[in-house]
Amino acid sequence: GATSEPDQELSWLRGSTGLLAAMVLAASVVLGAAGRAAAREVDIYFGVGNFFHLQHEFVMKEALSLERRGQDISSISGYAGGNKVGELDRICYSGVALAPDYAALGHAQVVQVSLPEENIPSFAKLFFEEISKRSLSDKRPQFRPSIGLRRGMKSEFFKLIQEASDGSLKFVKGQGDEQGEDGVVYVYDTKNYPFRPAEVINQFQNNSQEPQYTSDYNDIGPVLRAVGQISTTGCPEVRPPEVRLF
Repeated sequence: GATSEPDQELSWLRGSTGLLAAMVLAASVVLGAAGRAAAREVDIYFGVGNFFHLQHEFVMKEALSLERRGQDISSISGYAGGNKVGELDRICYSGVALAPDYAALGHAQVVQVSLPEENIPSFAKLFFEEISKRSLSDKRPQFRPSIGLRRGMKSEFFKLIQEASDGSLKFVKGQGDEQGEDGVVYVYDTKNYPFRPAEVINQFQNNSQEPQYTSDYNDIGPVLRAVGQISTTGCPEVRPPEVRLF
């Protein structure tokens, strides 16, 4: 026979409750996964050689491995690893206009990147490959192999980096102002040796030692500046000629 009105309402309620429960479950799964992914993204800085080259290599890897584009790019060039800073907490590319020179203050050129935990090993391998390619110029103190992450060698993520090495490198706790040594990578605790971004003019620029990068790459700078991910630092926006020793 025909279903009574109360039975119809009960049937609808049961169906709606089931649908609502399914929607809540689906949302919790999606949001939970997103939350976990966000929670496991790690800021790490790497340094070897000049940051113009390393930043380009990391951006290319972000694009290929993480499918990041435009304002999603996170590789930012900067300075770290020294025990001193200049007036107004500044660290600058050069001593132009009496600005505090990063190299004179004991810092190294580095590139900071935000990585999902599972991608840390592949970026570390790229970093290790760059160490093996160093020229004589790249062996100056300001180009020493450096890694920075919260808690340094005590970080839960350091093991992922260490395991990505082929065993030929020695990891040493960063104490600041190191002169550099062949086969050594200095690992800094970012609480004590924080990353400080470089000047806008030194972001996503061509490396004078290589053919020019693409205009698409160079245009990342204005994109990130427009959304506030890079900005002026109080340092002179100049880029003196680089000295190469070969």
